[in-house]
Amino acid sequence: MASSLIVLRTSALLLLLLAVITGLYVGHVTRMAADAAAQAAATAAAHVAVAEGWPCGPNPPGAAVTAAAQASLEQMEHLAVQPVAVDLAAEGCNLVATVTAVPLDARVSALQTTAVACRAATGQAPLSVPGSC
Repeated sequence: MASSLIVLRTSALLLLLLAVITGLYVGHVTRMAADAAAQAAATAAAHVAVAEGWPCGPNPPGAAVTAAAQASLEQMEHLAVQPVAVDLAAEGCNLVATVTAVPLDARVSALQTTAVACRAATGQAPLSVPGSC
């Protein structure tokens, strides 16, 4: 009787450990995918803004917003992660892309994550380092 209780308790602990490791892995993949999508969105938006001759106004061009959303979706389409929101804002001549992502089958809201990336949208300026905007 004591032996079966030990086996049951050990099995329950191993199952709990597996659930924790799986949750950590899914959270890590979601963060990495959101970061990559934000980088892709900011880069695509900056390229479109430069091509359209954006004069560094307070609002990014509509084509840049569309390009940012499309780039983030393309970056995540091969993963089990989906973008919930893609936002593009202008800060000086920099474009700041914010991507919020969640795993496809998320039952825990804590797995939702947000990533931010920044790019200079002028032809002469080097790319900005994320967090410097």
